Amino acid sequence: MKIRGVVAGFIGTITISILMLIKVKLDFMIDLDVIHMLTLKTGGSPTIGLFSHFIIGTVGYGFFFSFIIPFISNRKIIIQGIILGFIAWLTMMLAMPILGHSFFIMDMGFMAQILTLLFHLIFGMVFIIVYIKLED
Repeated sequence: MKIRGVVAGFIGTITISILMLIKVKLDFMIDLDVIHMLTLKTGGSPTIGLFSHFIIGTVGYGFFFSFIIPFISNRKIIIQGIILGFIAWLTMMLAMPILGHSFFIMDMGFMAQILTLLFHLIFGMVFIIVYIKLED
């Protein structure tokens, strides 16, 4: 059960990382670069920042969500994905002071909150779809 969560977290993290890289390549909200923030916090290279992001998404969310899914499994898949994505987003918003920003990244503006919410909802949807497919 937990390994499914880790695999689903890994695929979800790949998805959100691709979205983040596309956002950067398009020069859209360039200051909102979580991998860069993690790189600065760890004092390492961008590889360490990306690795940290994958550890959080794969092991952190993957393992944690495996415990939450039984409580929400009676809901439609889209609702499960929204719940998981919202939890991931809320966790990030509450952890932003660790990366040098305000709670809910208020210092980056409303658009940053919306974009991160959208990305995390996509993460939640990918996560639950992969998690369910691995059950088959």
